[in-house]
Amino acid sequence: MSSAIQAFWGEQVLNQSKSFPNRQTRFRLLACFTRSALVVSMFCVHAAMGLADGPRIQIVTAKQPSAIEQLAAREMSAQLTKLFDARVTVVKGAADSEQQAIVLANQSALKEFPSLKLDLPTLGEQEHAIKSAQLGNQSALVVTGGSPRSTLWAAYELGWRYGVRYFLFGDLYPADAPKFSTMGHNVFLKPAVAKRTWHALFPSSAGPESWGLEEHRRVLGQLAKLKYTGAVIRAADLKGGELVAGSGLAVSGDTVGRSAFGGAKFFGNPDLQTVSPADRIATLEKMVASLSKEAQGLGIETGADQNATDGIKQSDNWRLPGNCVLPIVRLGAMSERLRSQSARGSQVLSIGNPSDATPEIIYLGRFAFEPTIDEATHEVTLLDPVCGEGVAERVIKGLQLCESATNLLMKNDPNFGSLNQGTISRIHASQESVPAWWGEVRDHYLNAMNEMYRANTRAREGGRQYTLYFARRFEFGFEFMNALEAVRKAGLAKHAKKKDEQVAELEKALDSITGACDAMAAVACSSSDKGVIALMNEYVYRPVQKLLEQADSE
Repeated sequence: MSSAIQAFWGEQVLNQSKSFPNRQTRFRLLACFTRSALVVSMFCVHAAMGLADGPRIQIVTAKQPSAIEQLAAREMSAQLTKLFDARVTVVKGAADSEQQAIVLANQSALKEFPSLKLDLPTLGEQEHAIKSAQLGNQSALVVTGGSPRSTLWAAYELGWRYGVRYFLFGDLYPADAPKFSTMGHNVFLKPAVAKRTWHALFPSSAGPESWGLEEHRRVLGQLAKLKYTGAVIRAADLKGGELVAGSGLAVSGDTVGRSAFGGAKFFGNPDLQTVSPADRIATLEKMVASLSKEAQGLGIETGADQNATDGIKQSDNWRLPGNCVLPIVRLGAMSERLRSQSARGSQVLSIGNPSDATPEIIYLGRFAFEPTIDEATHEVTLLDPVCGEGVAERVIKGLQLCESATNLLMKNDPNFGSLNQGTISRIHASQESVPAWWGEVRDHYLNAMNEMYRANTRAREGGRQYTLYFARRFEFGFEFMNALEAVRKAGLAKHAKKKDEQVAELEKALDSITGACDAMAAVACSSSDKGVIALMNEYVYRPVQKLLEQADSE
């Protein structure tokens, strides 16, 4: 390949040099080409050989690894390559003494390595370990678990220890490249929360009801990295859902935040929009079957296994409002609950907008094996590697402020942010003055937004997706509260026969709705986020437009 490139460019430069009458100029041009060709040639050889500048690492599995352990090897190989620019190979059974070795196998398969010297107690089904050891005459790293799925967790734990962070939207890698070594590892993890279950399907246009198969698969993959043990996946949970029973939410024409939809005319579950309503339940059943198979391949038990939900009481179900468009954070409450011994057995997460609950989802996965960690320490551990120091403190404050807003909502009106056809008409028709707690909620969202923007400014490049998302999300909450306050004031002005004031407040409401939806559109990373925008257009923006048209015509 390099000789062909040299021949081509040699011919080009030689032809061009003939146009220069000065011999010295031609000589300099040809000399420049020679040096450049040498560099290009070396680059091509380097690329052709697949060489990297980092360490040579060999992942050694059992002779007949399970499918989950093969997945663990692939995932580990990809992470090590990206983290260390390493040359990684995966082999079965025997290690090459000239490469740094990682033995990746469940504990029962470690007997296949007679020269392995490892001090490790018998591991339970969920227990896993990362230990430095001796393999023959070389040092090695052992990544193992008491079962194939806990061996997969151990592989992901190694990535976490080197700074890789797992979010629902994907993975973030550390800002500063770590240094690889097989030495100095001594990690043993035992579960304090035995069952960690994800409720994958329930009616909510801003929740998993709007997800297609690919989005569910992506989230299941991230939940495996966070060591979730189960997923409740039942098609029956979606019967009667707005996107299942109906034709979807209109997002064409005069739709604010329309950029999030890529030109689509309707928002809905992508796998159901082309299916007739009569056939949607059957389509959902096929989706559930596919998701169950996908989950089992990740070591996640499903509802069909019964193990996913056996022994889980209703009190273990951590439920957040469905169809709620407002940001909801309960991280402090979850931390307090989990750190009480009575809540350690099992936990189920049922969440309206999973993007909002990313802090809680990650915290449960990490707390399960680090039961002394509180939410503040967790956020520092989560964010410092990918965002840099000084960011987590601002994030913690922002999340706490949002949780204060959440607590006010739960105390005064738990369904306040859950939208439907009558939301705007009820607020506009009310003769009550604007409640004081509305202003408190708005101010909490404003201050939370400011903290997240400060965090985002401090965050290092490549680690801002998490901080920017919540900055924009809390901006949405602030503008939402402004919009509903303006609608209430417009209704009071109408009752007092102050048309100009009524029109001004309705126009103010439309401006705030536009600002809210544009904020969400800027960071929409899931169908749930798009669902928030679609719900706002259907049940807030268009009804306010109609009120304004009526006011103008009177």
